Amino acid sequence: MRGFKKSSAILLLAVLICCGIAKVSVQAARIQPYWDNADKVSAELTVSDTSATSTLRIVGKSGTSKITGTLKLVDNTTGTTVGKWDISVNKATCTEVKRSTVTAGHKFTLSFSGYVYDANGRGEYVSASDSK
Repeated sequence: MRGFKKSSAILLLAVLICCGIAKVSVQAARIQPYWDNADKVSAELTVSDTSATSTLRIVGKSGTSKITGTLKLVDNTTGTTVGKWDISVNKATCTEVKRSTVTAGHKFTLSFSGYVYDANGRGEYVSASDSK
């Protein structure tokens, strides 16, 4: 019976270690959701002292006809919107770079929510965000 308990404890420990490694690997890979209309949707925020650069990149799959949505930069420290931009392009790719003046030392979140449309006009909801 003593050997069974020891074997069970070792097996349980091995399972827990494997689960922990798998979780870290998935988080490190920054896995994107699967979309029918989009290959890539990313929002990247860079903050340097009193300047913020907001970068949106969307790559639609073959047949993408339009990309629309809203890119928004929020000062989390004060709860105010620093910048808000309507995005609309009639092509399969979208790259937008927006610059804003911000308060040094504050925390910020950049978010995008919108739609990627296929050749038949069917829109698919996509989103991305980044915080600094």
